[in-house]
Amino acid sequence: MGEEGLLPLGRIVRAHGLRGEVKVLAYILDHEDLLRLERFFIRQKGTLKEFRVEGGRYAPGRRGLLFKFKGVDDREAAEALIGLDLLVPIEELPPLEEGQYYYYQLLGLEVLLEDGQKLGHIKAIWPIGPYDLYLVKTPEGKEYLIPAVEEVILAIDLQRKQIRIRPLPGLLEAQE
Repeated sequence: MGEEGLLPLGRIVRAHGLRGEVKVLAYILDHEDLLRLERFFIRQKGTLKEFRVEGGRYAPGRRGLLFKFKGVDDREAAEALIGLDLLVPIEELPPLEEGQYYYYQLLGLEVLLEDGQKLGHIKAIWPIGPYDLYLVKTPEGKEYLIPAVEEVILAIDLQRKQIRIRPLPGLLEAQE
């Protein structure tokens, strides 16, 4: 999680057009949530600045998002933001439906097998299409990729900071 209770939700990857729009690649799957936000914070040259959204839409081909921020009115101003993250205060995040989680809530969770045996901790999460892959690292340094699908994820307990899984037959062995 970002400092000051801010969570990065996307990265500005390029300027778009001549009027100050920027293209953003989101760190979350539901882009509609990002398009509903009215402001972001961006750390620029060591200073945290608030940017109000004047407009947001899907980029051509729905590959990323385009945002227009108040005060970013030309290509040069937009180019100055390339490579920076869009940060949002955690308390302003859109609410999720039951059984949905933000990545920051899952990173670091202890992963237990169905029988309670400890496997490791979630070190990274990769969206690969219809589901996510959890990178789980064991205390010995082994790494496993665990698909975040109903058949595998038995329970997520944020209070205990644990996730219980039932790997598909051969899943862990195939990664040895």
